[in-house]
Amino acid sequence: MNKKLSRLCVISAMSCSGLFLGLSTAQASATLDCRDQVGCAQKTCEIEKQISIAKENGNEHKLPGLKIALKEVATYCTDADIKDDLKEEIEELNEEMAEDHSDLIEAKQDQKEDKIQKYQRKIAEKEQKIEQLKDELSRIK
Repeated sequence: MNKKLSRLCVISAMSCSGLFLGLSTAQASATLDCRDQVGCAQKTCEIEKQISIAKENGNEHKLPGLKIALKEVATYCTDADIKDDLKEEIEELNEEMAEDHSDLIEAKQDQKEDKIQKYQRKIAEKEQKIEQLKDELSRIK
């Protein structure tokens, strides 16, 4: 399995298992706090947290998938790959934001207030997401 596909599987497994567990953020953060970790260590921590939560809540059927995800992270995850992924995501968001700026200019020319607000909101959300990604990127050594 190539690295990109493997990372995608790990991310999908983590997202799906978190959704299916249906647990509150308070429950999840009570088990382990992974916010202080970065990169692969943070991914490992998040999966271990989900494993712990699954065991506590009797969701034994989730464990095999989570254990596979944990093994995939241990095998394929590198901080360099995570940095590359973050940089790529930032670049994509910047491109999308440029399109939103063009749409905003057009909406202003057409004096469509609902569209103006829509694109201003989209731009603000993307700016916030880019800042979060840059912060995460700066934390990875």
